[in-house]
Amino acid sequence: MSVFRAADGALGPSGGAPKRGGAACERHPKGSVTERLSEERPFVALAPFLRADSRVVTLGVRPTLGDYTAEERRLLRQARRVLFPTMRFADVLEGGGCRCFPSAATYRYQRWRPLQWSLGAFLNLPMVRSRLCYGEKAKREIPRMFQPPFRVLGPRSGRDPVVLVDSWAAWEAVAQQENPVIVSEWVDYRWRHDVWVAAGTVLAWRRVPWDGLSDADAIPWVSGCPDAAASPVAERSLWVCRRAGIDDGVLVWGVRDGLEAFFFEGMKRPPPTLKNAETRSTRPALIFSALIENLDSTHDHHERGKQP
Repeated sequence: MSVFRAADGALGPSGGAPKRGGAACERHPKGSVTERLSEERPFVALAPFLRADSRVVTLGVRPTLGDYTAEERRLLRQARRVLFPTMRFADVLEGGGCRCFPSAATYRYQRWRPLQWSLGAFLNLPMVRSRLCYGEKAKREIPRMFQPPFRVLGPRSGRDPVVLVDSWAAWEAVAQQENPVIVSEWVDYRWRHDVWVAAGTVLAWRRVPWDGLSDADAIPWVSGCPDAAASPVAERSLWVCRRAGIDDGVLVWGVRDGLEAFFFEGMKRPPPTLKNAETRSTRPALIFSALIENLDSTHDHHERGKQP
C-alpha cells in the first residue's frame, strides 16, 4: 500500500496501522513546517546542510515520504529544486515530477562503479581494456582475456579497494569476492586528473601522481577551471556530466607517462570541503552556489501550483 495515502487518513504517518479519523493524519509531526515558497525562497531541502540559508525551506530527512504532511509534500512538488533529497528519496521524487539537486542519476553514478564504467563504454570514452563480471561464467573467461598483472575493482566506489593481481593464484583468491567485479588492464599511469563538476561548472580540479591503484586524498584541490594543459579533460568531464544528467561528481582520468592521452577511470564522491587561500567552504554551500549561478544564467523558471 502506498505511503502517500497517509495524507488521506488510510495510514499512519509512517505507513502503519490506520488512524481513527482522517484529520489525525494531518497533524504535523515534530519538525514539520507550514511555510510557503516565494520568489525569495523557492527551494526545499531534505538533508539539513543549508538550514541557515534564507532561500531554503528545510524539512529534514524522515523514514518515509509518508512521514511528511500533505502540505510538505506539496512544497516538494512546487519547489524550484528539491535540494539534497538523499539517495533514499531522489528516484521517487523525480518520478513524482520534482526536480532534484543532486539528481537521482548523480547519487547512483557516484556510488556504483559498474554503472560508471558502463557509461564510459556507451559514450565511447577512452578507457583501458576491461571486463565487467556479473557472475562466475564471466570470471571463468578472465584467463582467456587477460594476463597478470591486472587490476580488480569492487563495485562500490570509494569503499571497495582496487587490487593488483600479479598471479593466477592471486586471481583465484580475489575472484571469490561478491559480484560484480571489474577486471581492468594495468597500465603504467603517471598522473591522475580529478575534475569536480557541479551544476554544469568545473568547481575544482587536481593533478596527482598515480600508479592506477592508490588514492590521493591528501593532495589539495585547485579552485576553478584547470590550466591549459588539463582543459581537454575538463571539457570532456563537463560533456559527460551533461549527457548523463550528473550534476555533482568528481570524474577521474588516468594519464600514462610520456603520453598526452587520458583514460576514463570512473567517478568519485566530491570532497566535503574546499579550501583556498582565504576561506574553507563546505561542499553543500559550493554546489548550491553553482546551481544558483546556473539557474540565473539559463533563466530557469518552474511553474508552481499546478499540482494539488
